[in-house]
Amino acid sequence: MTQIGSYEKAKRYFESSARLYDQDNRTFRGGPCITISRQTGSGSGKISSIIVEKLSREYTDKNYPWTVFDKNLIDEVIAAYNLPPKLKEYLQEKTFPALQTMMNEMFGLHPSLVELKHKTSECIMHIAQIGYCIIIGRGANYVTSHLKNSMSIRLIAPLEKRIKHFMDNYGYDHKQAAEIIRQSDAEKKKYFQTYFNKDSEDPIFYDLTINTGKLNYEESADQIIAFIKHRFKDL
Repeated sequence: MTQIGSYEKAKRYFESSARLYDQDNRTFRGGPCITISRQTGSGSGKISSIIVEKLSREYTDKNYPWTVFDKNLIDEVIAAYNLPPKLKEYLQEKTFPALQTMMNEMFGLHPSLVELKHKTSECIMHIAQIGYCIIIGRGANYVTSHLKNSMSIRLIAPLEKRIKHFMDNYGYDHKQAAEIIRQSDAEKKKYFQTYFNKDSEDPIFYDLTINTGKLNYEESADQIIAFIKHRFKDL
């Protein structure tokens, strides 16, 4: 079986959705949009893949391609706004030193980071309104919080569990994994605070929080699917 990359999956998602709009724009109704905020190493990628696989198998008659948007979201933003590929670095889920940012903007090396964040949020909103998607990170839970078809998930796990995830999946030793997790979590928290002026760890922003130290990835995915079916009974 031929495996397709995340960017190609995203491309097919938009092409399929565009056809549905063209066929009957009056009756097209967006499907569920699931946003996932996560602690680094809590298994968001694996859990999302399981959810998409199970929902796609169960609801194939609907012809909606359930799709995960994570790193491929950056490619979509760049394509949608015709931005140079070198801007990928500035669309990551992190902030940059103020002096570096100011100098780059002054000399026209890239648009303002606020403008880039706005474009990312616009792309997130477009994807969310189509639905049948899982959007990981980048404040998607906050960006889409006013949408009726949106549901926000928070994944957490004990530090040692997350360190083991990195050691098992990426080959890091304990010290390396711990440092990567510490730095990544700090960047995510600062990103959310900088652009939304909110604390990403505040439980008020989430409909469901799952501790993947208590449930394995399959069990976590099943819990989320059950919640999706309860929340969107006409799925």
